[in-house]
Amino acid sequence: MNHPPRLLLYSADRLGIGHLRTTLAVAGAVTARRPAVEVRVFTGLGDAAGFAKPRNVEWVVLPEVEETETAAAGLKAQRVDAIQQTIADWLPDLFAVDHAPAGLDGDLIYPLASLRAADPRVDLMLGLADIDGDPAAVRPVWAGAGVYDLLDRTYDRIAVAGDRDLFDPTVEYGFSTTAADKTVFCGYLGGPDPSITPKRIRDDLGVGADRLIVVTAGDAADGGPLIRAYLSACRMRLIPDGAISLIDTGPLRGGAERQRIERAADGLARVKVVRSLADRASILNAADLVVTTGDLDVLSIAVRRGTRVLVVPPPRAGEVPQIRAQRFAGRGLVRMMPAERLGGAPLAGMVWQTLAESPSENLPRFGGLDAIADLIVAAIRR
Repeated sequence: MNHPPRLLLYSADRLGIGHLRTTLAVAGAVTARRPAVEVRVFTGLGDAAGFAKPRNVEWVVLPEVEETETAAAGLKAQRVDAIQQTIADWLPDLFAVDHAPAGLDGDLIYPLASLRAADPRVDLMLGLADIDGDPAAVRPVWAGAGVYDLLDRTYDRIAVAGDRDLFDPTVEYGFSTTAADKTVFCGYLGGPDPSITPKRIRDDLGVGADRLIVVTAGDAADGGPLIRAYLSACRMRLIPDGAISLIDTGPLRGGAERQRIERAADGLARVKVVRSLADRASILNAADLVVTTGDLDVLSIAVRRGTRVLVVPPPRAGEVPQIRAQRFAGRGLVRMMPAERLGGAPLAGMVWQTLAESPSENLPRFGGLDAIADLIVAAIRR
């Protein structure tokens, strides 16, 4: 291959912008280690151009599939054709797929098979998050979609951004020995390092020696009920005196929900509502308590930095935030409150309890971003 090293990345961004953030973080970590590497990223987000790109990274924009829809035959065919054409025109040294082994609605099955047949030298890597869902639900879906065959026969390596002591997908999802042997547990990504000191963050927010409580759903769109319950507790004066509350609404579903939250926060002098955290890592590091629905990036940053965390996952049993919160709580890393109990007074009680506790020192494994980047660079060098 007479060209600079090429890395092709597939972002499963229909599942949330957190996946695109992760993909870009991996691309940046790879190019920081090996500046000559050229990177192209498949994305279905039409506004991906709004994200800052690391050096040598270009977008390949695919037809967008909405979060709530299954790709119609015509749309899926368009995505497959675009993926195939990119591979034909720009043969990579390594193709890394984020989260979705068969792609979104199977749009990678044919491209992966043809790529493997056309040039066996191309390294194929699958990146998985710690948890994909309830094993009882995931296993039949994966079996029906041909995922287990892809794990066994197509991918050369599988990198898990998690800690197998908390959740081991090779066991939970029934990997074959072949697939389990090629699986590497890299640790949680842990987010970027803080770039601003806690003192400066707290001074800018007017916290001083008081408490800073951050309420956030991260990149998820389901934070409305949690935020409204917290604001109800503030109105009832149940949140600790002197605390400054920073409310990060995130990408809420619909303008009506945002309006309800803004009305509920109106007149609360020690509450600040923002649509996103400009420097998430620095702010979570400066907080005394993070109240969240269980977004993985939020959990990883806060737990890694020793910030107290209260998780109220959405009321959908068996889904990823619910399972992750249960596993983290079981290890003493976070406090968990069932969504069925959500209300101003019960939430305030859990806030007080969590603030009174010391953060756990029994941390899971972190360093996943470095470990994944090292795997990619080592594979490209072969």
